[in-house]
Amino acid sequence: ALQFGGAYQMPPGGDWGLGLRLGVASVKGKVTGSVEGVSGSDSDSSTQLYAGIGLTYALSKTTQLELAFDTTRAEFAGEKADVNSFTLGVRFGF
Repeated sequence: ALQFGGAYQMPPGGDWGLGLRLGVASVKGKVTGSVEGVSGSDSDSSTQLYAGIGLTYALSKTTQLELAFDTTRAEFAGEKADVNSFTLGVRFGF
């Protein structure tokens, strides 16, 4: 997925912080298959809103751990599905 959006980082309460994200995501889906030696594939792209939330914990003044959830929708051949991601990362500031 290709995303474009903005984020708002709420002021930290002690070592904990909360961030909100909102934007637009272009999601590409691809299907491939094979039956008795005959194969084929198809792909489709859709552009949808995405939203996310992240919880941060400060390890130091410049390093934070972040646990985040992002969600958007994808559409392929008229069928819609949720595309969700849970991520755990480290954020460095300077």
